[in-house]
Amino acid sequence: NQRLRARAWVLAAGNTTGSSYLAEASAPLSGVNVVENGDFSGGVTNWSEYGAPVGNIQSSIVGGVYQYYRVAPGQAVVLQGTGVPVHAFGAIEAQFQAGNSDSQRKRVSVLVHDGDFSDLSVCTYWLPPNTPLQTYRMRTHTTQDWPNLTVSFYAASEGSSGGFYRLDDVSVWYDPAGLTAATECEDP
Repeated sequence: NQRLRARAWVLAAGNTTGSSYLAEASAPLSGVNVVENGDFSGGVTNWSEYGAPVGNIQSSIVGGVYQYYRVAPGQAVVLQGTGVPVHAFGAIEAQFQAGNSDSQRKRVSVLVHDGDFSDLSVCTYWLPPNTPLQTYRMRTHTTQDWPNLTVSFYAASEGSSGGFYRLDDVSVWYDPAGLTAATECEDP
């Protein structure tokens, strides 16, 4: 992940012995995608799949596109913790392609959150039946410091009528000029 890192030697306040320490701060570079393997060209490398109970997510990569569905009952999610910290009230933008190869419409919930779920934003989208990949966008912000910017895709609809949620070209970046007081969910 590309990051801006700054280091400086700091003299200890009120110290007459001349002691100092090294201070360091880092932040994601503006406009740089922090998701690794967002095009799934490396399979599910850098991604985690979670199904509860175990086995509740069925997935594959077809033509470079990740596809999955949720076995009922339970939950299925694919996610990536980027390890990138974002400061409080930092603006974040996510963009991805989603489609539905099923004959039934599907609902997907997209979360941009800190890795421990202490702060999060959610957008929910309906994917019409037999829909090719389309571009979706989410603009949001943090309300506290995040040590680990994470993006998650929850299969909110259960089952498969012979089709899948389809996901590709996932990108998430810090946008210092973006929204810091709302969440916007763009649906094509």
